[in-house]
Amino acid sequence: MSDLTEVQFEILRHAVTMARTDQIRHLTTLRSRLERCGYAEADVKAAVGFWVKYEQQKAIPPIRV
Repeated sequence: MSDLTEVQFEILRHAVTMARTDQIRHLTTLRSRLERCGYAEADVKAAVGFWVKYEQQKAIPPIRV
């Protein structure tokens, strides 16, 4: 799927669930909550960064030829 490690992918899953369930709207809040769960800062940064890139790509309309 990506260049994420297994731990980072687990963090990504946790981040998506946490953001949706708790309606977290700010990345800084999400990152700090994930770090308080015991995840390493570098892994949190990688997982959240992957999600941000994914969401940015979804926002770009497809080019129709």
